[in-house]
Amino acid sequence: MRVLRWFAGNLGSLALAILLAVTVWAVAVTSGDPDEVRTLPDSFAVEVAHLDENLVVRGALGQSATLTLRAPQSLWAQISAERLHVVADLTGLGAGEHRVPLRLETDLHPVRLEEITPTAIAVVLEPPASQTLMVQVRLTGTPAAGFAASAPRWTPQQATVAGSESEVARVTAIVADLSVDGLRADVDREVALTAKDAAGKTIDSVSLTPATAEVTLAVEQQGGYRDVVVKAVIRGQVRSGYRLTGISVFPPLVTLFSADPAAVARLPGYVETEALDISGAQADISGSLTLRLPGDVTAVGEPVIFVQVGVAAIEDSVTVTRDVRPQGLAPGLSARLSPATVDVILSGPVPLLKALRASDVEVYVDLSDLTPGNYQLQVSYRVLLEGVQVEALLPAQIAVTISAGASPGS
Repeated sequence: MRVLRWFAGNLGSLALAILLAVTVWAVAVTSGDPDEVRTLPDSFAVEVAHLDENLVVRGALGQSATLTLRAPQSLWAQISAERLHVVADLTGLGAGEHRVPLRLETDLHPVRLEEITPTAIAVVLEPPASQTLMVQVRLTGTPAAGFAASAPRWTPQQATVAGSESEVARVTAIVADLSVDGLRADVDREVALTAKDAAGKTIDSVSLTPATAEVTLAVEQQGGYRDVVVKAVIRGQVRSGYRLTGISVFPPLVTLFSADPAAVARLPGYVETEALDISGAQADISGSLTLRLPGDVTAVGEPVIFVQVGVAAIEDSVTVTRDVRPQGLAPGLSARLSPATVDVILSGPVPLLKALRASDVEVYVDLSDLTPGNYQLQVSYRVLLEGVQVEALLPAQIAVTISAGASPGS
């Protein structure tokens, strides 16, 4: 009885002690791993939950929300978009328009939602509907000059559109758009289907089954027209020591026309340009050239051809021997180099290598801050003629002996 009376008399003190202990524990935890409040830079797509199986959401939901969260500092490294979900709970909602609050769902704890924007979204629920319509293929653009496209064929002939009742009712056509612009060959491809309203606008908030149609289309060249390759005619030779690196022609193919189909049929499959003179060229050369055509044949469109010829110096290599010069040797010291010369393997354009002078290549060792002793040092070089490169030094290192006393003749 006395124990019970003691507990009764000290109940307030016990409660206060427990509260203080919890407070001290909470302060210790938060001081070691304090909370941070951050607004996430990315927005999150709103997901719906518990939608009645006899209803659908009208239109594309297409809404997103931004989140501001509070979490311990150590937990932020684990917070990612994959573990955060913004949910609109549709439990118990029937057909009609509703204002639905948003909430955060996550498996991370303790994470607390400080703010969500917007706090709620408008959702319209309707009964589902579907209808089957004929597929239409719509051609856009025009084939290449001298070509004609036949009427397209496609499968399937029908497709089913599904979605909310009001959105499905807006669909008046299911269309496959196919561009034939610039075509020179037959077409056999899968083309995406789109739902259109009476004004021709696309309705994205419904689904189509199937989502594509296979469309075939014959593209044929008309009589009197023929596609031929363009052959550039080059005259002359580049300068000695240079070579051709390539010839580009644009356009590489042209369409020719003649009122006499036999005239284009007699052509050898290519047509030549006027000559481009490259005599003595030392760099790339280009020009706009006309075509050499029979009198009764014309080129469709612009008959001028752009030709570019690549010209580069012929590369070669030479080996030269150079004395190694000491650099940076302190006063009062002498240096003995072994070997005193190295072979330098150079590469570059032949004209530059032929013009190479002894003073264009310098070879040296850096003796700065070195005291008397024996060293194995890397050989350095300078090439003063632009376009010439050093491929190797033989040897790349030399032995250097530094001694007290000036070098002879210093």
